[in-house]
Amino acid sequence: MVDLPIKQFIETGRIGPVQGLSQAELIMKFAQMGLTAEMDDDGIVLIEPGSLLNRQYIETYLNKNRDLPQHEIQIHRVLESTNGHLKKGINKTKLPTICLTEYQTNGYGRRGSSWSSSYGEDITLSISWNIDPDYSVAGGESLLIALSVVEFLESVGMAAVKVKWPNDVYISGKKIAGIILEQIFTGEKVTLIVGLGINIKDRKEHFLKNLLRATSIESELGQQNRSLLTAMLIEKLLNTLSNLSNELNPQQLQQWKKHDFLLGKFITVEQNDTQNMSGYYHGIDKTGRLLLNAESKLIKITSGHIAEISS
Repeated sequence: MVDLPIKQFIETGRIGPVQGLSQAELIMKFAQMGLTAEMDDDGIVLIEPGSLLNRQYIETYLNKNRDLPQHEIQIHRVLESTNGHLKKGINKTKLPTICLTEYQTNGYGRRGSSWSSSYGEDITLSISWNIDPDYSVAGGESLLIALSVVEFLESVGMAAVKVKWPNDVYISGKKIAGIILEQIFTGEKVTLIVGLGINIKDRKEHFLKNLLRATSIESELGQQNRSLLTAMLIEKLLNTLSNLSNELNPQQLQQWKKHDFLLGKFITVEQNDTQNMSGYYHGIDKTGRLLLNAESKLIKITSGHIAEISS
């Protein structure tokens, strides 16, 4: 297997010969990763999309909201993982840090799943948020972040937005966003890292070819300003984190019910490699636990994976 120099290619904008691959094969390999390239006299050249993030635009937008907490914004061309990058620098800043990347080579979601995106065409970000050491992350936070993504999508004109416990976001049955939360302990400091990926670019052919039930903002609404979408999303997330709670209030519970992807479904929840539980989905409680009606017993599930869904 040929080790492709992805980081070098994105950072320098070109590469020379790669042993074991012709130029045409190399261009095809990069295309499979969402990187557009072409040949010139000196090798392979990266074609920059016109939608690269504009730091000044994003910061100007956010600075208009004086109620937002002080924060730091990082924009990278390429990272293995935005969550991983923030974890390495947790002790270097006291401010909430928003880490954005144009391309992620090893993005991951819940339970080790991968998250792919195209270079300069989607939103891939993580936010590190310092929390009180006495604060206990119980699970409701994950659902609140998902609801904030729902509100963001609706604010830009998306309809039929649904959330699947604990925090996947769907449009008309197709996945558009994924979220992962990690709690990091370093000495007396506790940091919550929120990782988020949202499909922006219209990639219907890619989704169909790879049998992915997925969609994107541009697939639903047409071409968009990616920097504006990114700024609006950051604003929404910072507002949510500023009012963080491990319980949902009655209004938020009602919002979840309104957008609940699993409502009325018979589901199987995979809790670990050896234990599956099946029953009718009965909503969530205020701490974000899934309520499962299994053999006339109401079971409260704190964590798990929805392995199967049927009507």
